[in-house]
Amino acid sequence: MSSSRRHPKSKSSILPDAWYQQAPWLKVLRPVSALFQSISSKRRNDYLRGKKVASELSVPVVIVGNITVGGTGKTPLVIAIVCYLRGQGFKPGVVSRGYTSKAPH
Repeated sequence: MSSSRRHPKSKSSILPDAWYQQAPWLKVLRPVSALFQSISSKRRNDYLRGKKVASELSVPVVIVGNITVGGTGKTPLVIAIVCYLRGQGFKPGVVSRGYTSKAPH
């Protein structure tokens, strides 16, 4: 294959690329964003008012996510956290949907 031939973009890179390039077509997603914000706000308020109760887990949990769409170093951060915790004698596990995940729905 010639090095000048371009590889097609993966489906998983379309949205992050559009986000960072501030693609105009993203404006069509604003209503969905407003709906998500409304639902999230209601859910948060339900927890704050005691209408919903958080589950208690038997192990400590560290969540790394929602920093931004992609490419900000979440994976290296998780690796660093795991290495640190192992060095402290812990046995951390990682649960991840992962980049370009093919997990069943």
